[in-house]
Amino acid sequence: MTPALVLAASPHAGGVTDRLAALLAQGLARAGAQVRLTALRDVPIAPCTGCGACALPPHRCPLSQGSLSGARPADRDASDDGTEALFAAMRASPLVCLCAPVWFYALPAQCKALVDRAQRIWQAEGGANLYEETREKPVGKALILLTAGRPKGERLFEGPLLTLRCFFATLRVEIAETHGYRGLDSPRELSTRPEVTDEVYRLGRTWGERLAAGAVDA
Repeated sequence: MTPALVLAASPHAGGVTDRLAALLAQGLARAGAQVRLTALRDVPIAPCTGCGACALPPHRCPLSQGSLSGARPADRDASDDGTEALFAAMRASPLVCLCAPVWFYALPAQCKALVDRAQRIWQAEGGANLYEETREKPVGKALILLTAGRPKGERLFEGPLLTLRCFFATLRVEIAETHGYRGLDSPRELSTRPEVTDEVYRLGRTWGERLAAGAVDA
């Protein structure tokens, strides 16, 4: 069975995002699902330069081929870019869970870099037609968990969710649920919010049971 993929999208290790991602993974595993937990900060993702190469057949990105000098830090070769391997894992998984903090009403830089690198897939698989009702059936499901230190703001999660809807549509992954949690600036705040930790763990259990039963598409 291909494992569920849980992505922790904060560059800060051990923070709120990491803890919620771990709770979600624990719930999935406890229910019998196989789980792969990955921190995006551990994946080398070179930011898109807008070079336009992916617009032309065969719609490949130079950043994944080691052919764009200077795109990576001096101590890391461009061919080490892990974006395509991560895309392949996301598209193969029956369930992708993305846990991300919201900074300035947007996704963190590395997470947005991953989104931007999906331009190659967008170009290769139909462009704007990917967002039409007639597009191909989604190949998987996604859960989105967003956290924010800010306790207020009616539209706090709107920007990141709009970006992620386009991103997952490009991957042909259907977003099944979205959850936003406010007022969580540090693990200390999280420790005082058992309703949040309990909900995230239960969410993992529920989807883990569905995965174990082969009922994710139900």
